[in-house]
Amino acid sequence: MRVLLRKIAFYLVTAWAAISLNFLIPRIMPGNPADNLINQFHGKLTPAAAQALRVRSAGRTRACGSSM
Repeated sequence: MRVLLRKIAFYLVTAWAAISLNFLIPRIMPGNPADNLINQFHGKLTPAAAQALRVRSAGRTRACGSSM
């Protein structure tokens, strides 16, 4: 029983850490998320698609370290 409880505790801590990292990493990245996506697909997006990404991510632009 003790081994089972240790495994469950380990999995809970691991899940919490993974979820926390998935939440924090995109928020501490500098720049605009839309620009990062557009740069990934350079030459594959139409100007209209690039503009749609920028409009959709409006309000999410902030510098690294700024308050939320």
